[in-house]
Amino acid sequence: MTLRRDVTEVLRSVRLECEAIDRRCRNVHGDGKALLLLLYGRRLRVVLPESLRLFALYTDVIMIIAVVVATRNRIRVTRALLDSLANQEGLHPGCLLRVYACDDDSIDGTAELLESLPHVKVVRGDGSLYWGGAMHLAMTRAIEDKPDYILWANDDVTLFPSAIKSM
Repeated sequence: MTLRRDVTEVLRSVRLECEAIDRRCRNVHGDGKALLLLLYGRRLRVVLPESLRLFALYTDVIMIIAVVVATRNRIRVTRALLDSLANQEGLHPGCLLRVYACDDDSIDGTAELLESLPHVKVVRGDGSLYWGGAMHLAMTRAIEDKPDYILWANDDVTLFPSAIKSM
């Protein structure tokens, strides 16, 4: 019970601080969301490592960032992109990074890799979508969940650890 009480106290103080920052941003700029991403980015994390899963159980999601990806038969580079997303530094535990990937009928295991990850929502194509059609399908699926922000990424991109924090 001590851990739960400690986590609750930390979350309460973080929530109060976030609300104060939000009020300041709205007073200056009218809409605090764009600045909140930058201000929170200095100390908050996107994807939680296994050691912090318990903390995540008590954390409210305050922001959802959808990463939209199209892929076909590119398991190696897709895995590198997913690894670079998982290793983003400096984002709040309440900032949820969710990947929306359209797999256009891969036969190399790319679809199975994507479906094995809980933070990846997979849309399947029939092999005739190409990049534009696949991105459209993935984007449509992402919009259904109403994320706060959407980031388009090619499957062969590897992000620097501070890439999302610095946006």
